[in-house]
Amino acid sequence: MLFSILTFLFGVQEGKSILPEGAASHFISGDYWNLVEMGGRLYAASGYGLAAMDTELKAVGHFPTLGYSRKVRSCDDGKLCLSDAESVALFDASGSNLGSYEIGSEVTALSCGQGFVAAGTESGLFAVIYLSSKNDAPASVNLGSKVESIVFWNGYFYAAAGGSIYVITCEKAPKIIKETSLPGVKTLAAGDSRLYAGLSESKIAVFSLKDPKEPKEESVFDAPASPVALCFQSKKLFAALGYQGYAVFDAKGKRLDASRGFAEGYVADILPSKKGFYLALRDKGIVFLEGKNFANMEITKRLPKNAPSVHTARGGEFWAIAQGRDGAKVVKPEPEKLVVGFADPKPDNAAGVLLSGTNLYVVDPGRSLLSIFSLKEFPVTKPDFTINQAGDLSRIALSNELILDAAGEKGLRVLWICPCGPLKEKGKLEGIKAVDVAVKDSIVYVADPDSGLWVVALRKEGETPVTLSLYPGTVSPRSLLVEQDRLYVADSIGALAALDISNPKEPGQLSFTMLGSRPYGLALSGSTLYLACGEKGVLKVDVSDPHSPRILGYIDTPGKALSVAASEAYLGVADYTSWLLLPIDK
Repeated sequence: MLFSILTFLFGVQEGKSILPEGAASHFISGDYWNLVEMGGRLYAASGYGLAAMDTELKAVGHFPTLGYSRKVRSCDDGKLCLSDAESVALFDASGSNLGSYEIGSEVTALSCGQGFVAAGTESGLFAVIYLSSKNDAPASVNLGSKVESIVFWNGYFYAAAGGSIYVITCEKAPKIIKETSLPGVKTLAAGDSRLYAGLSESKIAVFSLKDPKEPKEESVFDAPASPVALCFQSKKLFAALGYQGYAVFDAKGKRLDASRGFAEGYVADILPSKKGFYLALRDKGIVFLEGKNFANMEITKRLPKNAPSVHTARGGEFWAIAQGRDGAKVVKPEPEKLVVGFADPKPDNAAGVLLSGTNLYVVDPGRSLLSIFSLKEFPVTKPDFTINQAGDLSRIALSNELILDAAGEKGLRVLWICPCGPLKEKGKLEGIKAVDVAVKDSIVYVADPDSGLWVVALRKEGETPVTLSLYPGTVSPRSLLVEQDRLYVADSIGALAALDISNPKEPGQLSFTMLGSRPYGLALSGSTLYLACGEKGVLKVDVSDPHSPRILGYIDTPGKALSVAASEAYLGVADYTSWLLLPIDK
């Protein structure tokens, strides 16, 4: 049985973070757009933060941001600047967040030079942050169109915007000193007293910078496709070409690499090193290529992208995470590390997980399978039973020896855990759309976003699920949680319903609270209910008085909170871009 034990730093990252103190993010699912190398480490703008790795492409850390991050640059003083939606965040090499600067529009280009950080925006602003100044407000000049690219050379910034290249000086305030028309300019690189401009018509223009204030066009040469990023190093020009791969040229435009396709994915950036170069493949991770010459390059290192974390559950000392195509993971927190096990064989598309005793339950709608794995020899996970189940499997609940399966358009399925053999279907209730299920005694509650909350009785050991009623107090239930005599219902209209189920057959409404955001999942720790609310993060609600729930506020998360699970001390969040383990603030 194949298995792995992975260890991760468990605890607070140095410096400020959008995550609470003591929190950690794991299994990062980044969109790798942009790369820089500094101090023997590689850094990437990963969509929802700054990813750090060593030169062997082994992950070192991830430092989340609230907004989407596409650009990263290294500064002369050992700092890193990262685009963060409409702001620029500064980090040191350890990942400590040193502050953030509001720009006022989505940042589309970044560059650093001589104590300045220059940011270009979607709206056409060219903003300059003076790192040595006590004034935090960036100064700016408007270029009139989206700023596509910025590069610094010999005391001047060069910006591509609206079919022109602007030469800008920033001594006291940004000032345009030269505008050169160049239709279709999308990306810039500078080196060896030349400015290289990638054009949308699959060409690269070369300008002399012998006089940095007056770029003079020298030549134009063909590229295999329109460059999306350029980098000049060691008298070579490296071009990222999106879905057309990459190209390497000498200083005069002669192509040096092999003219062949690249099927690994969208090449968003290229970063040369001594032995080869790194490629940022956006949603396919990062790869390193090396070879005897540029015509014979092979991938020798790879940082794959984790699939998104879409669901999480807790049982005893274990936590489980469903990660779609990456299957399901089980983790056990220990001092300074996590011990990680994997559901093996790997589900094709793990969409939901449940932990009970020493068993892991995984639903795989990709193959319409429900599987049970034993954790008795954790981190080895051994498959016990698997059953092919009709429908779009999503969530399950347990009732003695029965498994209750929310199967989407196929309704509710009731399975029997037979000690002497495989799982067997005992009954079913069709004609409803089941997206979640909860149970108390022999009464089952089914969330149907189209019809409402169904109250269902199990008779004859589950062989015949019978509808008792359609509860009228919810609109579009999404997620359910039973805690003693309470049923909490997360409603897709942006509401929370608290029901009294002391008489399970006849739920009674205690409260109906509008939340202001759409909840996807629920977890309870003590008297605090946690609701996964997508891009808004995790909403905390005090339910000590279920007749009058009190909204406490949001916990910001870097991605999209889809599911939560809780213990007395920690909150687990499937945040799409990662799985978070957050300490619960008492």
